[in-house]
Amino acid sequence: MPGNAEHGRRGAFWGERFKNVLVEGKGYYLELSRYIDLNMVRAGGGRRPEDWPWGGYRAYAYGEKNDLINVHPYFLEQSLTKDIEECRAWYRQFVEAQLTTTARDPRISDGPFFGSEAFIQEQRAKT
Repeated sequence: MPGNAEHGRRGAFWGERFKNVLVEGKGYYLELSRYIDLNMVRAGGGRRPEDWPWGGYRAYAYGEKNDLINVHPYFLEQSLTKDIEECRAWYRQFVEAQLTTTARDPRISDGPFFGSEAFIQEQRAKT
């Protein structure tokens, strides 16, 4: 079986091992969720996030059942009416807004914390 070196790749299938990130609140959580949902598109795993069957996008955007995904409570908080269909439509638009760009928020991959500069500095001071 050909190895990574023969294909010009490194690491595990997704590039690196799983890592934990401490996230500052709802807005940053949703940005991180969008980043994750678009990772496989950026990596060539499909043209749209719903093309990747092992991600969470279809659960969030369309309500598709997935035993691996627990929809986060922050998701429902996006709608003042708490209507799940409204939340799904909002999330589809939220992800679509970044679909055609290769730009990534550099703070997501910069370290174990994702949030405002004050939050990151506070967390770094604690560790």
